[in-house]
Amino acid sequence: MLSDEQEARRRLKILTVAKHFIEHGCSIEEISNATGISQSSVQRYLHDPLIISELGRDVYDLIETKINENKLKAVIKGGKTFAENNNYVKDETGKFKGSTRK
Repeated sequence: MLSDEQEARRRLKILTVAKHFIEHGCSIEEISNATGISQSSVQRYLHDPLIISELGRDVYDLIETKINENKLKAVIKGGKTFAENNNYVKDETGKFKGSTRK
């Protein structure tokens, strides 16, 4: 169990992280650098049910939507980087067999 003081600090951190994410829509790493809270805690705080009770379900859903958009952008960026840095290897039938570094 957390003391009242610890619970108040935790609540303040969760609301600070949520507010920063909503205002800037940035990555977890950027929020961590701006607030001084570790990345794992930022990620945990963005999924905390306290956001629903304090800021409302709409805000929580907005945060979840933005997180999913950021994940999709990261996957797309990773695919583009992979395509730029690797050559595709295909077999004689044209099927993908692997890749080699450029």
